[in-house]
Amino acid sequence: MDRIEQQPGITPNDTRSQEKPTLPSKKIDSNSQDTFNDTSRQPKATDSEEIRGLQNSIRKETSTVTTWADKKIDPKSINIHTLPINFKALDELITMLEKLTGKTLIKEESTNTTLSPNIKLALPTIASFIANKHNPDIPVLLPTQEEIKTVKPWISNLEKFLRKLSPKWGDKFKVYIEKKSQQAVTKANTYADNLIEQITTIKYPQKQFITELTNLYNHLAETKYETIPGFFEDHQEIVGIEQKIHNLLIDLEAISHGENHEFYTRSQYPLLITILSVVKFPSTTNQTNVAGIEIIEGIYTFLKQQKIPNPIYTPQESSQGDKTLLRELAETFSEEKLEKVKKYLPKILTLIHQTLPISGQELTDKIYDIAEGICILNAQGKPLEEIVNHLF
Repeated sequence: MDRIEQQPGITPNDTRSQEKPTLPSKKIDSNSQDTFNDTSRQPKATDSEEIRGLQNSIRKETSTVTTWADKKIDPKSINIHTLPINFKALDELITMLEKLTGKTLIKEESTNTTLSPNIKLALPTIASFIANKHNPDIPVLLPTQEEIKTVKPWISNLEKFLRKLSPKWGDKFKVYIEKKSQQAVTKANTYADNLIEQITTIKYPQKQFITELTNLYNHLAETKYETIPGFFEDHQEIVGIEQKIHNLLIDLEAISHGENHEFYTRSQYPLLITILSVVKFPSTTNQTNVAGIEIIEGIYTFLKQQKIPNPIYTPQESSQGDKTLLRELAETFSEEKLEKVKKYLPKILTLIHQTLPISGQELTDKIYDIAEGICILNAQGKPLEEIVNHLF
């Protein structure tokens, strides 16, 4: 049978031949001239439409990847003072705490926005990690080997020294440093991610603060007894408020180090646990427990100011028990300090309440916005010094 040559432009209704060509049984080289001329393999109209649709889809996906960095952003929008936090109350809170403790809590140089090498290395990385959780198109940035050496010059010097002894030692050291730096970055990013998730779970932080403080007050103020071994028989004694405060401080310090507690659980005290994971808790070696009576009275006063209808116990009921020697000495020689606790504590609790955001979700949304803004400005080539100035 003669081979039928298919002409360009042939239509499905063309009746010049009712016989179909036999397909070759072996694999056809796609680069061969016969295959190129075989119009039966050329795209049909519907195929062309599918190809154009696929190209448009790819183009759209590609533009999605790049548009986050092209987004126009007001640098002022990344300022931390745009967070839904009462910064005026926060400033007053710091001042009040400094008056009470007699210590400077924030040093002047810590407010300086001059970039330290560590901040320069960490800021884009942490911001990219947070932003990536909210917008997966934003890639996570890990510090480069050169950036690490800039922050830690001794690393570069040690690598050079090892390379003089053996190039293999230098290569191994380089891989080791890269691995360790990535582990440190991942640890910091995971901490930040967990913190944001914790904040998100607290729907109304201000209301939650009142709830948790009321529960904490009633737990401290409740009359408790402890068994004291005796020569002939054991006997019960009331646990004094100083001992209760002392036990509380030990428990809270343990929680701040990540330990679990049977009473102070995340389900019952989510705000307290979250704050303790951020704020370094003071050591229990201080004498805070000596002011236990003033602490209880200060919390009670605050709750009454907030019109909490029914704290179960009164300060008088909660302060039962024998006074310790330290308490006796404090009343004799440090009466002014005890009065300051009683005077300032209700104000301090009020300022903490005012500082907290009304909505946890609103706070986390703004954190994501700031992180994304930092990534955008960094991708657009803004100097990190300028970004930090806008941030603070």
